[in-house]
Amino acid sequence: MNGTIKEIKEGLLIISIECHSACAHCQAHQACGFAESKEKTVEVENADWRQYAVGDAVEVDIRESQGLLAVLIAYLLPAIIGLVILLVTYNPWGELRSALATLAFFALYVVVLRLFRPRLQRKFTYKVEKL
Repeated sequence: MNGTIKEIKEGLLIISIECHSACAHCQAHQACGFAESKEKTVEVENADWRQYAVGDAVEVDIRESQGLLAVLIAYLLPAIIGLVILLVTYNPWGELRSALATLAFFALYVVVLRLFRPRLQRKFTYKVEKL
């Protein structure tokens, strides 16, 4: 992912990355109104932070195994657990209660992820290179 350094603190680079949807490659993306672009900010600990300057274009990479772990934590694990909760509670509780239990799980999952966010951030390391 390519980004731009927005701020530098001691040992920390704050990088802005503009993410485009797949629509950006379509010739009609401006006409249809579905094209989406979001700016995300990533904080990267870097021992060589002095060699960078605000405004530098950089490439931010993450190891493939860490990317797969992120997908597992963010998407696969909650989807599988949510589906199991829905299926297990459907017969005894009925449709409405089963759906509410599943939604409650997703809300709780988001809260737990937020609580463990600092710990998770330490687990994922980024590599930064100047372009």
